[in-house]
Amino acid sequence: MFVGLKRAVFSSYLAVHLQMAEYFVPEGHYVTVVVKDVPAEFMEHQSASGLPLVLWNLIEHENKMTVVNFVLKVQSDLAVPLK
Repeated sequence: MFVGLKRAVFSSYLAVHLQMAEYFVPEGHYVTVVVKDVPAEFMEHQSASGLPLVLWNLIEHENKMTVVNFVLKVQSDLAVPLK
């Protein structure tokens, strides 16, 4: 059931990603990112902090929301109530 649809979706997905392959970096590889028009003050502050500069982007279908499921178990010796 839906074999034709599945095949069409995957072939379309593959075609798009093969066209965009030059824009992807394999996992575990380092890249050099060149950004134009960055204020000098920002770069001075960033260099002085000693912290790495982290860059990220969301892919079209990704969202900023995440669902996390967890269970809290209250221990009997806990003096502070959970809210």
